[in-house]
Amino acid sequence: MDETRNSLYNAQPIAGKQFVEEIEWLKRECDRRMVTDYVTWCNEIIAYCPLEWLESAEREKAKKSGGDEIQGQNLSIGTRRILHLARSLLIEREFFRAAFFFDKIKLESAECMFLFFWSKYLAFQRVKLEDDAESLENKAHEKDTDADMRELLTVVEEHIDRGQFKQDPFLILIQCLIELNVGLRDEARKRLTRLVRIEPRLWPAWKELAALVANIQEVELIVQVVGKDSQWMCDLFASLALSRLHQYDRAHRRVESLSLRGLSMLPIVTTQMAVCASGDHDHATAIRHFNAVRHMDPYRIDCINTYCDSLYVEGERALIADLAHTLFKYHKYRWETCNVVGNYYSQRGERENAIRFFQRALRLNPNLVCVWVLIGHEFMERKNVSAACLAYRRAIEIDENDYLGWYSLGQAYDILKMESFALYYYQQAHKCRPNDSRMIVPLGEIYKRLGRPADAEKCFAAAYIIGDVEGNAAWNLATLYKVMYEDDHAAMVYKKILDDLDREPKEISGAETNRLKYVECLLYLARTELKKENLDQAEYYANRCTQNELTSMEGNYILREIIERRKAKQASTTETTINTTGEEDMMIEEGDDDIIED
Repeated sequence: MDETRNSLYNAQPIAGKQFVEEIEWLKRECDRRMVTDYVTWCNEIIAYCPLEWLESAEREKAKKSGGDEIQGQNLSIGTRRILHLARSLLIEREFFRAAFFFDKIKLESAECMFLFFWSKYLAFQRVKLEDDAESLENKAHEKDTDADMRELLTVVEEHIDRGQFKQDPFLILIQCLIELNVGLRDEARKRLTRLVRIEPRLWPAWKELAALVANIQEVELIVQVVGKDSQWMCDLFASLALSRLHQYDRAHRRVESLSLRGLSMLPIVTTQMAVCASGDHDHATAIRHFNAVRHMDPYRIDCINTYCDSLYVEGERALIADLAHTLFKYHKYRWETCNVVGNYYSQRGERENAIRFFQRALRLNPNLVCVWVLIGHEFMERKNVSAACLAYRRAIEIDENDYLGWYSLGQAYDILKMESFALYYYQQAHKCRPNDSRMIVPLGEIYKRLGRPADAEKCFAAAYIIGDVEGNAAWNLATLYKVMYEDDHAAMVYKKILDDLDREPKEISGAETNRLKYVECLLYLARTELKKENLDQAEYYANRCTQNELTSMEGNYILREIIERRKAKQASTTETTINTTGEEDMMIEEGDDDIIED
């Protein structure tokens, strides 16, 4: 681990000229194929690059003869006019019309072929996303057959198998996207892994692959195999993939290495550092990073939902309200805005409005795991458990590594008193985040209710050892020991809880729950020590009980009991001493009689 960390931090600085050339290539290829999201992504990076990097790349470009190929220069006039019309229709988001015209010229070039498949893919995708959120209120959800997408996938495969533009990486990319849409995740993951080896500059492939890798070992293997051909995209991919797998510390090290190597000026790097900090529960740091990005670009909304989550956890209600109003004013029809506004209404308890905006977000992007979970929470608040479970299941269908979907399903069945089902879903959540005590404590509670105290004990103890985030593991363990009449073990855990609470006096005074735990620990320890006849220790805890109004009467009662027991003990000791002295006097008198007789 240390060697890996040192290798990340000691890596060579980013070569500016090569960096700009890679971004310029990706921008040019995406622009030709109307993949507009990544054109904007490239332009943002270029806008924040140091001028010397851009000038160096420009000088190198000027040395090359011939310049870049102009879009459509090798096409006939008749083909070009159709191409321009179809591109305009694609810009206007008239996808079916665009596909109709691209179909006429798809055999003219690899770019035309891609544009035809891209238009069809976007058209079918829009039809699907427009209907997805509508089924939330239904008790049963019938999946679409995806017949159109499957037919499109067959056509793409036929063209690629015939060798027509077989080497074009964007055609392979669109094949992967369609496979993902019809549920062929393993096939898409394998194909994307081969694709980034063929063309390591193709960031869209890296990004899709980051959402598909199954485990840490797979991420490390890809980095090891492809890393030597990519000076920065591979590290950014690793950070995205590791953060999706909830390995936020490793993800942070990856993106921090990019910052140290010369990319600290890029908003995408700072934003990813903020996401890692938020996932690691360091919300203050996450808010600081997001504020730095918003200072550079006030209207940038990438990952703004994570920023809103950190504000929510930190209790910044006023900032959430301000953020919601700002986004609604300038980005009314973005899913990020709908998500933030939904959170705003949720914190105000306006469930109907919250659901309405979450549904609007899902219509704009149906693959948002976080929004499916949030809308599930809102349905739970309205006691619509069937709709909530449907939303949670949709979340884990999209990403089976999303612990919140599994955990929320466990909570839903826990509330319904269906412990066996709850146990299964909590176990799946624990597999996603094995080192998160919040996933382990509910497992222990379920085991306790199922009459499996040994398993419950293991869960509570493990949660406390790895770091009790919510402070419930030790308390549940002590309660379990108390129910099992293991007083010594219970007392040991209560003492540990008391020590932890004593080190945080501000939290004790401010949190009613901790205050109740504090006095209950004192009472239990006072009674236990009294029961064991450890009167000095019992008096110590009883005196502390008298200092709290909730336990002062009980504390005084225990103190009186201690006094009575000490008196009884002293009387017993005195009587024993008198009896012992009398016996000694009798022995002396008998000895004197013997002397006299002699």
